[in-house]
Amino acid sequence: MKSLESKIQEINTHGILALVAFMVKRLLPKFQDSKDDYKLIDELGKSLWKYQETYEIKGKSNMSESNAKKMYSYKVYRKYVEDLLGQSSLHYVNGKKDTQLYKAYCAVIQLFFFFCWKLDGRERFLNEAKPFVFDSDITDGGYHWLIEGLSWAEEASSNPDEERAWQEAVILRLVEHYGIDTFEQKGVEKEFFVF
Repeated sequence: MKSLESKIQEINTHGILALVAFMVKRLLPKFQDSKDDYKLIDELGKSLWKYQETYEIKGKSNMSESNAKKMYSYKVYRKYVEDLLGQSSLHYVNGKKDTQLYKAYCAVIQLFFFFCWKLDGRERFLNEAKPFVFDSDITDGGYHWLIEGLSWAEEASSNPDEERAWQEAVILRLVEHYGIDTFEQKGVEKEFFVF
């Protein structure tokens, strides 16, 4: 079987954004003991899920920097990045990264960065002259963020083997139904991820 990363790269944009949005929602129960953390991750998950259900990027030439900053990839990044990084640092206990909440935050942050990077690339593809508005931390991104996010989700899980098996099964289903050669249909239903 191909590596997980190469399989992931066979999924079209809609499928991959849905995977990331669902993973954030899947991690939400890890934050239930902290009201502020739960609220932040719940809001982020809802925002990403709603966007993947409805997004449509229209091409535009000669885009200004201010127009580029109005696109969802940048707006969602600016809205959540500081809170995600700030809240996660609160769970870095005594120099140790082994708390379940910290691991869940690491998963969400990696998934979030990937979502922004992937969406920025799609926007850039459809808007040829879209100015770069992200810091290099996003523009230099890649699929490694998604792989790391999935790995952190495994570590945050009470049953890492079960989590890994679910991830692999979902990725194979996404390749089959939302492969790069398939039509870029909008929105993946939540039920697609439950089996």
